[in-house]
Amino acid sequence: MSETTWNVLVVDDCEATRRYLKLMLEENGYQVRLCSDAAEACWEIASRAPDFIISDWQMPSMDGAALCQWVRDRDLPKYVYFIMMTAHERFFDAVDGLDSGADDYVLKPVKIAELLARIRCGQRILNLERKLREQAEAAAAS
Repeated sequence: MSETTWNVLVVDDCEATRRYLKLMLEENGYQVRLCSDAAEACWEIASRAPDFIISDWQMPSMDGAALCQWVRDRDLPKYVYFIMMTAHERFFDAVDGLDSGADDYVLKPVKIAELLARIRCGQRILNLERKLREQAEAAAAS
């Protein structure tokens, strides 16, 4: 499989968090788009689905869990790996986030080394999904 440039959508109502994550992710070779709320993110996702979404849990109007459920309810052209960020360390918050469809979560303040490791884990899963999709398409064409 050829080298992929991964597209990440960061959704957070805190401008400082958005800018920090954009800088750190771009330094590590990711293409990054930013959204300040879930409504803006829905438009971005519908226009061009990212490979990854890193979303804050608590945002005005639509929280990260609702955004994740919205993503999972869409018929997107590919699987989108969803990482939830939360400042809460309570166990049930992690469970609720994963139950809403999130693939992983990180605690705020975000430790970049940990986030990058979680993204690399997601890359392995997305590469496998792509390979399986290609094999299914090839089998259907023959």
